[in-house]
Amino acid sequence: MDAADSKIRIIEQEVTKMKQSTKEDETEVTDCVEKVLTAQAPESAEEEVEKTKRITNVIVHSLAKSQTHEPAERVNDDLGLHVT
Repeated sequence: MDAADSKIRIIEQEVTKMKQSTKEDETEVTDCVEKVLTAQAPESAEEEVEKTKRITNVIVHSLAKSQTHEPAERVNDDLGLHVT
């Protein structure tokens, strides 16, 4: 009986080690997933803001682009306030 008890204890110890190892692996995977989600969250928010901005954009073909270098003047040209 002593040999059988000894083998059972050894097997129980191995099973306990395997369970602990599995828990550590699961924790590591969970940590990695959390890091990825945390990194993607700001990108998703920025992407949603960009999508909202693009919804109101209009592309007009065959219309000459503004030739000015100043951003304020280009905006005025785009709005049709004056033509250069």
